Amino acid sequence: MAKRQNLQVRNQRGVATLEMRLEGGFLGADVQASLADAVEEIRLSDETRVVVLRSRGRDFCVGGDGDGPRDGIAALASVRVPVIASLHGKVLDEGLELALACDFRLGMLCY
Repeated sequence: MAKRQNLQVRNQRGVATLEMRLEGGFLGADVQASLADAVEEIRLSDETRVVVLRSRGRDFCVGGDGDGPRDGIAALASVRVPVIASLHGKVLDEGLELALACDFRLGMLCY
């Protein structure tokens, strides 16, 4: 288990869970970098069979800084195992891009 300030990664029985902690619900460059780093760890692991992406807080993600790199989104889109987005609350802007980078999107959207 690797722990970062804005992303917690757990890998148990082949299921890697990535839990984002977004400041104000926004996907910043620091979270993007952490996601890209975590995905690289997952690629190096032969045990991971599925990835679950979730967010702690009221909303999944309400946007991003707009100008920053999208390393985390690109990394998630390139994972070779299924990636499931566990959605809740609002999913807007970069949050929607992040969800669409996943293979499956599950949850309830509230407006």
